[in-house]
Formats: sequence, structure tokens, C-alpha cells
Amino acid sequence: MQTRIVRGNHARTARTTFALVALVSAIILSITLLGTTSAFAIARTTVLARAQVRVDKPVPYSQSKYYAGYRTDCSGYVSMCWATGSSYNTRSFYKVTHRIPVSSLQPGDAMLKKNYHIKLFYGWVDEAHTQYVAYEASNNIIAGTRIHSIAEDLDFGYIPVRYDRITGSAASRNLLQNGAFKVWAKSWGKNPDQPVWWQSTGSWWETVATPRTDTYRSSRRSLKLTNSSGDPSAFTELSQSAAIVSGAEYRASAWAKTDSDPRGLELKLTYLNAAGESVAETTTTGDSSGINSSSFRWMGVRMSSPADAVKAVVTVRLARGETIDASGTVLPGTSATLDDISLYRPYISASIIRSRTTAYNGTTAVVSGLVSPKSSIGATVTVYVQKPGAGWTKLATTRVYASGSSAKWRGKMTFSRSMRRGIYRFKATVVGIPGYVGTTTSIASIRLR
Repeated sequence: MQTRIVRGNHARTARTTFALVALVSAIILSITLLGTTSAFAIARTTVLARAQVRVDKPVPYSQSKYYAGYRTDCSGYVSMCWATGSSYNTRSFYKVTHRIPVSSLQPGDAMLKKNYHIKLFYGWVDEAHTQYVAYEASNNIIAGTRIHSIAEDLDFGYIPVRYDRITGSAASRNLLQNGAFKVWAKSWGKNPDQPVWWQSTGSWWETVATPRTDTYRSSRRSLKLTNSSGDPSAFTELSQSAAIVSGAEYRASAWAKTDSDPRGLELKLTYLNAAGESVAETTTTGDSSGINSSSFRWMGVRMSSPADAVKAVVTVRLARGETIDASGTVLPGTSATLDDISLYRPYISASIIRSRTTAYNGTTAVVSGLVSPKSSIGATVTVYVQKPGAGWTKLATTRVYASGSSAKWRGKMTFSRSMRRGIYRFKATVVGIPGYVGTTTSIASIRLR
């Protein structure tokens, strides 16, 4: 791995048994995801997961047929995504939704035009929020994802709505969107589908990135990156940027496999300042991670962001080269299959210590610890205790506070005279702050004698 700092610019029974188990598991998963029974609330991530099932297992559009308990037209599709329990239509969605401002649109909401169409909002394509990705089932078209102009939709009479029982979901630790390449979309009348939120350079898009459904890691899709150029200096790239905080260590990773020379496959993490200039970068190549053609293998880099960094760019680059096929024929060009590309935000670091290892009835013990980064000051801390023979319960809620040049948390417990003797275990959770994921400390134990 190379790192540089830049200042300036830029068994048959067994198989049968396994198959049966897999089939049963798939059936259970489908029932779980698509069952008509409605929970009192449904998380946004669950809504999107249900939407993706119909994309991965295409069902023809119909205003009279049903799949998994829901009609297979646009309204039935969104009803299924929201797990409403029955199929609504564009005239009756008002019973289970309410209007929201465009600025409040979040994944799992919808764009609705009464007596016409409804589509599920997945997310904004650009920072200016002029285009968005939608899950939808349209006349004579199976469910899929497409890109739309928000201005054109509003002018046409669409209104943004929110399902009354939808709830928020925890933020993903992965800062990159569509890292598993589940979402391929296009604007109406344009081809081919694109892996949304990813940018490519080096050649025409349709010759660079194509979806694969015959091999993948986590979802039912992966991406094949191809460099068919005969120019030895030519390369193709796939990249995505994300806002980050300075002074924190981030890890970029990808799962890949290739029939080509793995030395031509590169993963790069670049930090940019507010002016868009490269201030630091680190790279690794496929041969360093043992990337080959047999199975997906992990490759990754990590690096702390400089003080002036505001954005990180994760890039996969494929150099021009040669590929030897199964017959031994040397072919020009290279390709690699990619999946689960990530840029992981760092965790808050929090420790735990105890003021004593042994306590007696009538005494008090303090549990405390250091928290990093210092910007965690003010973050909520929940302290938990596990009493002898019992489960974990909340002891107290407090906040991270400043102590000199450090950030700390503190909690205490008084052992009353009636409390049972034995081992008391303590831990604390610190909620996430901008740029960092929340964390849970290790466990500290105190014996009550």
C-alpha cells in the first residue's frame, strides 16, 4: 500500500439438503418482507428493502393481479412497500398519508398525483436537489428505479406525501450511497441504466460500468468495470465523494474479483479541502490484497483526515492491460467485478473505569471514562447496570463534559443495604455526533460483599 501527502492541487445429499434449506430460507424471507400484515410502525430502511424485493424479482404490472397480497400496479406496489395491509389507490392514500414540504422528503416517502400515479422516493441524486430516484411500477413496466426532475413533477401536479406510520432509521455507518450497486436508474427515454450516485471517467459510460446479477456478495447485483482501451495509458474510474470531519480516521474498502492482472486494479482514498484541492491520499492495488477470479476478496485503505479536509473521495481505477481467457488466448482490455464499496465513518472512542472493585452495602461507587473526540462534549451518555441474576437496566442518563483538555463521562451507584450481594456489571453508550458513530464501552465489574 502506498501513502502520500499532497499539498496543492489535485458433498449430493448435502447439496440437496443445502438447496432445501436455502429454498425454505428464501420463502421465509419473502414472507417476512412482503407479508400483508402491517406493523404499527415501519422503518424507512424496511420500506426500501421491501421495494427492492420487487425489483430483484420482477412482477409484471397489473391493475387486477396480486403478488404477496398486494395489487401489482403503482399503488399496490407502494402499499406493499409501506406494509399497509391492503392495496390503496391514488384516490385513497390520503387515509394513510399526509402532505409534507419538498424539503422534508426522506427515503421511503412518496410523490403522489391523485387519479394518476404514485412513486416511492428513494433519495436525491444531486446536492441541489433538482433530481431524485424513485421506486415505481408504471403501466406495462415492471417495478424499477428511475430518475425524475422534482420541478417537472411539481409542475405536473405531484405532491410529496409521508406514510403516517413510517419511522426513522439509524444512520448507516457507510458514508457512500449505493455501495452494493442495488440501485440502477435512468431518466425516461435514456439508456443505459446507471449505478446511481457513482461517477465514472475514462470512457463512455456504457462501456465502463454494467450490472451483473450472476455474481454478487450481499445484494443481488454487482458492478462490472471494464477498460477496453488499446491505449496503455488509458484507465477507467468509478468514484463517489462524501462529506467528512477533519482529524478522524476513515476506512475505504471494496470487495472485488478479476480475471485480469490484479496490479491494474486500484482503490484510492483522497481527501479534499474546501477549495476542492487534494490534500492527502492513500492507495492500494489488487495484488496487495490477493484479488483473483475465484471469489470476491476484500481490499481496503485507511487514513486520518487532515485538519483542512472537508470531503473524501473513494475511487476504483482500472488500468488498461491484457486478459487471458480460459483457453489461454490473450485478449486486450481488462475488467473487474466490484461490490460493497464502503467509506466507514469512525466510531466515538469511550473507555470505562470504576472507582472501586469491591463495595459494601451503604457505599457508593463511581464509573467514568474518557471520550474521544473532544467534540463529543455534550453528547448523551446512558449508563447501564446488570445486577446479579438480572438483565441490563438503565442506571442513569448523563452527558459528556469537558475536563481540562479532555472529554469525560461519569455515573455513580449507591448500593443500598437491601441490595443483593454479588457481581454488578456496568457499561455506557455514547450517542453519535456529526461525523462519528455512537459507541458502547467495555464492561466494568464491581463485587458487592
